[in-house]
Amino acid sequence: MGERESITFAKENKAKLLMNDKEAGNYAENIGVKVIDIPTFLFYCKEKKILDASKIKTLISQLKTKDFYEMQEEVKKALISGK
Repeated sequence: MGERESITFAKENKAKLLMNDKEAGNYAENIGVKVIDIPTFLFYCKEKKILDASKIKTLISQLKTKDFYEMQEEVKKALISGK
């Protein structure tokens, strides 16, 4: 239900949608909504210096604790590295 509302809102407002539900994301893209996954968004924030490694590490921890979201170890390491 939440995904449907988010997809509808993004489509109506021509907005990009931050989502990690693959099935819902595929549906959204099929109807013309641009979908960005969480790691891509975090890499963008790192590249643009919106978030530093410490804040990204905190967000990754919160995503795991609050949303049961896991990302691959290689991705985590790349996000929290100083490079």
